Amino acid sequence: MDYSIFKALNFNMNGIEVALICYDVMCQWSIHMKDRVNGSMHLKIPDGLELRLGISLFHIYGHQDTCLARYSPTFIEGGWQIDGKIIETLWAPLNEISRSTRGMLTSHRREVIDDHMNDSNWKKLVDLGKLPLTHAASKLTEIMQSMLYLNATTGHFLGQHSVRQHSVTSIDWQVQILLAFGLKKKNMQESNIYTMLLPWTSMISR
Repeated sequence: MDYSIFKALNFNMNGIEVALICYDVMCQWSIHMKDRVNGSMHLKIPDGLELRLGISLFHIYGHQDTCLARYSPTFIEGGWQIDGKIIETLWAPLNEISRSTRGMLTSHRREVIDDHMNDSNWKKLVDLGKLPLTHAASKLTEIMQSMLYLNATTGHFLGQHSVRQHSVTSIDWQVQILLAFGLKKKNMQESNIYTMLLPWTSMISR
């Protein structure tokens, strides 16, 4: 794992200042990562490259709550809502050819599966220009819905007389989040701010 990641990070990285790495068990793999790199004659982190470490949304919810706050791409600048998976997304469509491949010899089966995966990659490449607009519009809709839901629940749980105080609290949260973004580069525990409970969540948990 070390070899594949750091060899990739040292290939054609001119002008790239930040790299987001998602790994299923990043919470364990990253503990002594820099020590392993510094102790190796064959591995190095490119000078000036900032590493942002995460666990894909495909796996993060199977981890501890602290991992969610520290490694979820949702809380990583530039991460957003990414599943962090490629091969797994092909499982469902590839299942459709299983009835044909189950009776094939190994070499024939591999060729057929490769053909279908190459076809999938080609379709992604051809449609690449369409994705940003569709993705952006979808995300904007989700953000607007979330904002409306937050405003509605805030007024319900805190009461209308507390909305002004809530606005001040929201500004405080934004400041704390910006500080967490900067400080987590040196200490992942700074991300624990995302595990803080809102007043109504503590009531619900009871």
